[in-house]
Amino acid sequence: MEFEKMFISFRRAALLSIIMLGVCNVKAQKDPCSMTEQLSGGTVFTGNVSKDIGNGYHVELWSESNAGSVTCFGGDADCAFKASWYNCGDFLAHVGYYDGSAAKKHTELGRISAEYCYTRQGTAGNYSHIGIYGWTKTPLLEYYIVDDYFEGSSLLLGWSVKKGTYTFDGDTYDLYKVQRYNAPSIIGTSNFETIYAIRRNTRHCGHVSVSEHFTKWEEFGIKLGGLYECSFLCETGGGAGSIEYTYATMRWKGQPGHGIVLGDVNNDDMITMADANAVVNYFLASDKPADFNVDAGDVNCDGDVTMADANQIVNIFLSDGK
Repeated sequence: MEFEKMFISFRRAALLSIIMLGVCNVKAQKDPCSMTEQLSGGTVFTGNVSKDIGNGYHVELWSESNAGSVTCFGGDADCAFKASWYNCGDFLAHVGYYDGSAAKKHTELGRISAEYCYTRQGTAGNYSHIGIYGWTKTPLLEYYIVDDYFEGSSLLLGWSVKKGTYTFDGDTYDLYKVQRYNAPSIIGTSNFETIYAIRRNTRHCGHVSVSEHFTKWEEFGIKLGGLYECSFLCETGGGAGSIEYTYATMRWKGQPGHGIVLGDVNNDDMITMADANAVVNYFLASDKPADFNVDAGDVNCDGDVTMADANQIVNIFLSDGK
C-alpha cells in the first residue's frame, strides 16, 4: 500500500515536471453577482437585426412591431447588453454564440458555460423568458434555459410534455417539450420541438453549466443537432419594460470569455503549485469531483482539463504569474 502511494506521488511529481509553453489569456476573476455597475456607451440597434458585434459574439433583435431596441457594449464587456420594449408583441433580444451553418455539435465546442448579472423593470405581457436561448439544426430544435421571468413563464407550457427533473447550479430545473407546427423558425415556417428547462427558484445572477444541461437533455431522449445559437436572452410577449445585463460572459472552446483567472483553480487569487496539483488530482481521478473549477482549470481553452493544463500552470507559476 505504501509503495502504491509512493508510486502515485512520484507519477504526479513527474507529470508536473513537464513544462509546456503558451497560456490562454489569463484574466481577472469576478463574482458575477457583484458585477452590478452600469456600463456606458455601446452601440444601439433597432428594427430586426442579426449581426456580429466584433468581439466573438453575435446580437439578434426581433420584434413583431419594431417597437424596441438593444444596446450592445461589446469589447471586454463580452455579451453584456441592455434592451427595452414598449407594446411590441413578441420581443426577443439575445447575444452570444452564433454559427449560421450549425457545423458543430455542442460536444465539439468543449465545455460551454455562462455567467451573468442583470436588473429588470416593467412588465412583459402574457409570457417572458430570461436566461439562455438558442437553436440547433438537424434536427431543428429551439431551446430555453429559463432562470427568471416577469409575470409568468411560457404561454406554450399548456401544450407541453414534462420530460424530467434535474439539479444543476444550485437549484432544480423542470424539463418540458412542446411540439410546434407551422411556427416561425430560423429556416422559416416549420414544424419543430421547443425545449424548456425552467429553474424553480428564479435568480438575477449566477453561473450556468450550459453543456451539462445539454447532456442531461440527451439523457432524457432529446436529440440535439448542430449548434446554431447559444445566447443570453430576454423575451417578452408584450408590456413595457427594460433589462440591463451589467455582466454577461459565455465561454466555449476557442472563446475563453472574461471573468476567470485561468489557472487559479482554488480561487485564492494566486496561481501556485497547489493549483497545478489540483489539476493533476482531477485528471487522475476516476470519479471527477463535482466542485472542481473546470473553467479555471482549462488553461489552454480546449474544452477539457488535462495534464497540458497542469503543465501550463507550472509554467505560469515559474514565470511569476506572467
